[in-house]
Amino acid sequence: MSVIIILLCVSFLISLGFFSFLERKDGQYDDSVSPANKILFDTKILKTSKMNIEKFSYDNKMPRLFAMACVFWGAVGMLLGL
Repeated sequence: MSVIIILLCVSFLISLGFFSFLERKDGQYDDSVSPANKILFDTKILKTSKMNIEKFSYDNKMPRLFAMACVFWGAVGMLLGL
């Protein structure tokens, strides 16, 4: 039991080390001249004559069947103890 407590403390200290290393530095996101920020904060208004909106739909049959099969076989695996 004491080994588990020691391992939990060590993993907590390691995670604190990683989080402090990955901490955001001051000025890291202060770039205001990149194209992405120019697009977001552009004040020009573009006038278009008429916008065409296309309508589309997805066929969700296969993803739905795949999700149901995953849930089913996951339950079967847990019931069998795999």
